[in-house]
Amino acid sequence: MNDYTVISSRVRFARNLQGFRFPSAMGEEEAERATALVLSALQKRGLTGFYMRDLPETVRRVLLEQDLISKELYSAKRGAVATAEDDKFSVMVLEEDCLRLAVVEKGLTLRSAYDRLSQEEVAISSAIPFAFDKNFGYLTACVTNLGTGMRASVMLFLPALERAGKIPSLCQELSAMGLTVRGVLGEGTDSEHSVYQVSNAKSLGVTEEEIIAAVTKAALQLSELELSARRIEFNRFPHAVENRVKRAEGMLRSATLLSYGEMMQALSAVKEGVSLGILLERGDLDDLTVAMRPAHVEALAGKTLSREERDFFRAEYVRKIFTK
Repeated sequence: MNDYTVISSRVRFARNLQGFRFPSAMGEEEAERATALVLSALQKRGLTGFYMRDLPETVRRVLLEQDLISKELYSAKRGAVATAEDDKFSVMVLEEDCLRLAVVEKGLTLRSAYDRLSQEEVAISSAIPFAFDKNFGYLTACVTNLGTGMRASVMLFLPALERAGKIPSLCQELSAMGLTVRGVLGEGTDSEHSVYQVSNAKSLGVTEEEIIAAVTKAALQLSELELSARRIEFNRFPHAVENRVKRAEGMLRSATLLSYGEMMQALSAVKEGVSLGILLERGDLDDLTVAMRPAHVEALAGKTLSREERDFFRAEYVRKIFTK
């Protein structure tokens, strides 16, 4: 049974170009040369690259909702983004570093994500040398990324732990282990609808293998704690939990207008209901969390929509899934 605790895994490498300054110190001419150099190398790897200045606002919003670009690159007038055909591998160009290479996969799959990212990085580095120091490892704009330049993160759904008030103490425990907890959209963001990212806090003085092992272990422990908290709550208040779950399912089956926040709140209850055996398993719930964001809804509709039109489209789309 899908317990809907672990949502996805992400591995990211921060890299800079040998012979170039960090993006924040680049003038326009150097930035243009660096971007063109990187995009040329990425295109040879089969990635489709786009200059940020050429992307329409709607496309930028879709990429941001997919976590393929950061808030900083979303607002940038320069730089670029490149994605693989399956959207699992992407590269941000001239964000904080010259390159931010990342692979995102469903489930607790840090190992396979890391393996793919390593293969891509080796191939790209053969065309464009990366800035590296024998003492400090890969040179990065932020000192916390020195060394491996690697950030491994797992996205988890932790509503029961959140309701029990356990998140702050867990964050402190993870911090003592060299790990950090962030919101769904990364550094500087809050949790959104009980979704959190756990990741390594540093990349200097640790190996890539150690990072993967530590983050994987933490994700498994958090998942077990979350399931235990759900079971305790259900055992104490069975009728209240079942009522909340079934009311949420009823909303998703019948609502005419559905805001993103309302949908996420209802989905949260339904996912818990599946994990507790109250509802039958569904495999497509986590996909809706991205597919039903505002920019994605407009992309599916093929036009700009008002808030009410988006809510109507979202409700209709979700109803079809829940009445299959």
